[in-house]
Amino acid sequence: MLEAELTRKGEVSMKRQHPVKILMLMPKNFWLLAIPLARGLLTLRIDFVTLTDWVHGVWLDILVVLFIILAAYFKWFFTTFSFSKDGITCDSGIFVRVHNAIPMNKICAVTGEKKFWLRPFRAVNIYFDNETGIPKKTAVSLTVRYSDYREMFDILAEKKDGGIKASYRTKKTHLIFFSILFSSTLSGMIFLSTFFIQS
Repeated sequence: MLEAELTRKGEVSMKRQHPVKILMLMPKNFWLLAIPLARGLLTLRIDFVTLTDWVHGVWLDILVVLFIILAAYFKWFFTTFSFSKDGITCDSGIFVRVHNAIPMNKICAVTGEKKFWLRPFRAVNIYFDNETGIPKKTAVSLTVRYSDYREMFDILAEKKDGGIKASYRTKKTHLIFFSILFSSTLSGMIFLSTFFIQS
């Protein structure tokens, strides 16, 4: 029903982020786990009375965990986006809806982040930056399916002013690890250490 309403808003249908985003949103409410943790510390001295009290109070722990899961689910469910040749549109919020739209000619940078733990889920983090000039401020950030990611970058490649220039960056720690692992210095050290051990 909600999907039909979203589709009626315009020619471009609104989509939801990858469901793995629910797991990514959960840690934001992990501080609530302090409630059952504090309760557990209070009943640390285990005897029959405190154990029965703990069992009767388990409902509080379950409620806290359920709240964390539901809060993440509803935040994911009520966040929708669409991407077309006109630009990116993102709506979010449960009670107060926030509409964020960036026209195509105002998008100055798009970053696709393929984290190793997202790859089994075929999910990609995407960050859209506009020409606001605010440092370290991303206008729109989404976790999308790999198919949506490919579709977005295909549209960006067909941009009027010659398309986009793609560049790939890797973390410095990955570069250092790679250079140490495959350098002749490492193989020389292994060879020498083997020689001395055998000697």
